[in-house]
Amino acid sequence: MAKLESKLDQPDDWLYDRSVLGWVLNPTLSKQLPFLYRIFSLYCKLYFGLTGKSYLKGGRELFRFLSNIFYRLSPDQYLELKLAGYQVFLNPTDMRLFQVVNELASGDTDTRVLSQLLSEGDTFLDIGANHGSFAIVASKMVGANGFVLAVEPQPRLAKALEKSLTANALCKYQIYNLAVGDTDGEIELLMPIGTSGSAGVFPEHSATHQFNAIKVPIRRFDDLVDWQKFTGKAPIQG
Repeated sequence: MAKLESKLDQPDDWLYDRSVLGWVLNPTLSKQLPFLYRIFSLYCKLYFGLTGKSYLKGGRELFRFLSNIFYRLSPDQYLELKLAGYQVFLNPTDMRLFQVVNELASGDTDTRVLSQLLSEGDTFLDIGANHGSFAIVASKMVGANGFVLAVEPQPRLAKALEKSLTANALCKYQIYNLAVGDTDGEIELLMPIGTSGSAGVFPEHSATHQFNAIKVPIRRFDDLVDWQKFTGKAPIQG
């Protein structure tokens, strides 16, 4: 990732770098976005083009303003994009959606690695799946005889992943909207605003800046699944 031109004062600063936002300059992709997000896309194009800088100043404030309007108008709607080979659903209030498109559309290094690990009929475990970029890719690679199991405790992201796997998966799959740990019960999940990838249960990691907190169930993974019935070998992304 290109070096940011400003100090990283917020944990989501990296999401406003041109290396993450570059795809919104692609008309084929940006025209699929709802009107409010096309305003954000236009701002990116003008700012990067006129300043030559790689960090989008004012991007956080603009995205939160526009996405909040979108959510108030359409609280149950997800962003839907058709990429090369994938149809993906995204949480419209989560800035990390821009990196998700990078992971799926640009041949991201992590997704390329999957092709070296997965074969027809394998099982893929995505623990802490977020939007499920890797689960989506794996759901095609393992084929009709494979299996994908994804765990994501954030409800909006688990729902987005369900929609994406319904649209993409060639295999059977299972999504668990909960956390996994060394106990069964309920925990408080801390979800940083603007950086869903840092959600967790430890304040030192997930509550260093503004965050929301919800109660979610937690299960022991060994009790949650019958791993002995997994097909093939089982690479894990977590």
